[in-house]
Amino acid sequence: MKRLWAVWRRCRWLVPAVPLLLWLAWLALPAVPLLPPEKTWSRRVMDRGGKLLHVTLANDGRYRLWTPLAELPPDLAAATLAHEDQRFRSHSGVDLRSIGRAVWGVVSGRPMER
Repeated sequence: MKRLWAVWRRCRWLVPAVPLLLWLAWLALPAVPLLPPEKTWSRRVMDRGGKLLHVTLANDGRYRLWTPLAELPPDLAAATLAHEDQRFRSHSGVDLRSIGRAVWGVVSGRPMER
C-alpha cells in the first residue's frame, strides 16, 4: 500500500495536467466548417398547394437539393456503407481500429492503405 501511495504522490499532478493539456490541444485545432462555404443549396419554389414551380441552381451552376434520409433508397445506403465503412455496424460510430491504423501511418511515414 505504501508503494501505491508513493506512486500516487509522484504522479498526482497528472490528474489536472492531462485534461488541461487535452483542452489546450483542442483549442489549438483549426476550425473546420461542416460544409465548404462555396457549396450552396438549390431552392425549391412551391405554390400554396405544395406543387413544385421552380428549382434554382446553386452557386456552382448545379442542382443541389436536400433529401431526407428516409426518402433515399435502402440500396444507396447499403452501397455507401459497403464502400466507405465496411465495419459500420460493428463499432459505435468511432472506429478505433481505423484511427489506430491512421495514427500508425502518420507516425511511421507510410501512406494509408485500404
